[in-house]
Parts: sequence; structure tokens; C-alpha cells
Amino acid sequence: DEEVSERMLSAILKIEGYEIISASNGKKAIELFKSKIPDLILLDVDMPEMTGLELISIIKAKQELKDIPVIFISAHVDLSTKIEGLDLGGIDFISKPFQNGEVISRVKVHLENSLLHKQLKELNNKKNKFLSIIAKDMKTNLDENFAKIQLFEDYLKANDTKSLKESLSNLVKHNQQTSNYLRNLIYWSRLETNQLQISPTPISLAR
Repeated sequence: DEEVSERMLSAILKIEGYEIISASNGKKAIELFKSKIPDLILLDVDMPEMTGLELISIIKAKQELKDIPVIFISAHVDLSTKIEGLDLGGIDFISKPFQNGEVISRVKVHLENSLLHKQLKELNNKKNKFLSIIAKDMKTNLDENFAKIQLFEDYLKANDTKSLKESLSNLVKHNQQTSNYLRNLIYWSRLETNQLQISPTPISLAR
């Protein structure tokens, strides 16, 4: 809510290459969030109309905003205010008067951590989707294999060697598919854990 502090913070972070949007109170910030979702929020505690603690409660209650890291910057240095801010979802607390280097360092660290968190979340979603596809395909093949094995006894009793051979051939085929799924799963796991050395080489597409 202090124009001088807002201008100083904006100038400091713009020099570092960050894109800055600002609001002089909590209500204006909420309006800004409707058109622009920030990567990180710097938030004062004492503000007109709505305190920073009230604003962070609103931010953390919104699905599209709840994962954004929030750093408090305030003249409040008492422990109870810090604890309340952190309990409400803040990740850091910078005391005023702030030091330029401290602000830059903490913003950089928390932005990098946030990016890593997003990447891990995306990778985990891809992993779960991949495993779901593999598990479904393997279950289908195993179910079909069990059904064919149960038919073998009937074919043997009926001395139907032709149907028995066909079922055995399909069983081998499905077992090979299941084996391929497992090999792909192991290969993917080795890729994810950087156990494979990738050596790209040029090839002739025409050939």
C-alpha cells in the first residue's frame, strides 16, 4: 500500500528481467487475477480495505491461485504475525526495510522451486497416465490368456487339435505383447531415472 515501496520493488525486479503487475489493495489484486495469473505474489500485511492475511486466505481458497507462492513483505516482525502468515500458506517473510539483494535472491529461489514443483506435477501426471494405459492393456491380455487356458481342457477332451493349436498360437501372441509392455515399462523407467545414455546420430530419411 506504500507507493514508494511498490515503485522500488517494481524497479528492482524489472532490472532482473521480471514482468511486474501491481495493485494498491487486496480488492484490486483479486480483480487483476481474473485476467493475469502471476507466477509469484509479493504481499504486504497492512493494507487498506483488506489485510494481507485476509487476501492470502482468499488466494489459497481459489483452485487457479492456490499453488502460487506468496512472499510477505512487511514491517511486522512479531513472531505471531509471521506464524499466521505461514500457516495461511505463505512461503516466506521479508521484513521492511528490505534489502534489494535479499528480495532478488528469495524471489529467484521461490520461482525456481515453483517451476520445479510444476514440472514434477506434470511428470507425475504423465507417469500415472502411462501406467494406467500399460496396466489396462496388460490386464486385457492376461484376461484373454486365462480364458484361452480354460478352453484348452475342452479342446483336449474333444480331441480338437486344430482349435487347440489356434488358441496356443494366440496365447503365445498375447504373451509376447504382454512381454513387450513390460519391456517398454522398464525402458521408460530407465529413461526417467537417467540410466540410459542418449547418443543422437543423423540418418537419411530418404533411405
